[in-house]
Amino acid sequence: MDELEKKDRYNKLLFIYGNLLTENRLEKIESYFALDLSLSEIAEEDGVSRNAVHLSIKEAIKELEYYESKLHLLERRERIEKLLEDDKSIDEIKETLKKERSEERRVGKEC
Repeated sequence: MDELEKKDRYNKLLFIYGNLLTENRLEKIESYFALDLSLSEIAEEDGVSRNAVHLSIKEAIKELEYYESKLHLLERRERIEKLLEDDKSIDEIKETLKKERSEERRVGKEC
């Protein structure tokens, strides 16, 4: 995954799960990914070290990825978008999602 794809993914995760982050982490990761500020610019603005900003963003990313690994909201959104791109009807999309949920439950019970 190249840097642009990572940035896009983190912005999507931020949109979905951002409110679950602490205010401090949310401000820093938004500044970095959404506003495209450098670590140095964020550090100067907040009066902290560049390393502190880096660590805060790293932990925020880790937290966002954790939420996605448990809830799969971005994954589901992307599947729905793909189905819509493939010109599927709403009924076909609902049926596909119902099958996926059944499969997830079956696999969950086996674990």
